[in-house]
Amino acid sequence: MDATWPKVPDEPRNNNSKPSRIFWANVATGTIIEGTYQGLCPAAHGQGEDVMLETPSGLMDASAGAILSKKLSRIPLGTPIAIQYLGTVESKNGGHPYRTFDVFHDPSVVLLPKARTSAKSKPAATPTESVMDRESSEVPF
Repeated sequence: MDATWPKVPDEPRNNNSKPSRIFWANVATGTIIEGTYQGLCPAAHGQGEDVMLETPSGLMDASAGAILSKKLSRIPLGTPIAIQYLGTVESKNGGHPYRTFDVFHDPSVVLLPKARTSAKSKPAATPTESVMDRESSEVPF
């Protein structure tokens, strides 16, 4: 770090900044929730991930589940989106019911590439791996 770098100022803590929670069990099938996509974060209660949306009424979060997480993984942060709750369906295997959704996005936004899910595919090298593969012992930064 260069000594001339400015420090990012501390933000005052606002106790009202906690997001409003959306509980899918209390949402009618077909309901559409619109907002600016703020990303996925570890679930506040339990396993999985929560989706964060900035809406006209403030920051909101909801359990994402596997299906919604997968769809949102292609959405760039800051994109205006609409999530339509399609209700609960039974799994084809006769297992447990799960919630399903449609996700709509601003048409001017290019979706991110699909994540690799095949066990046979080799993940791309991380920046650290590609740096370490160099013959030189010089650190690039």
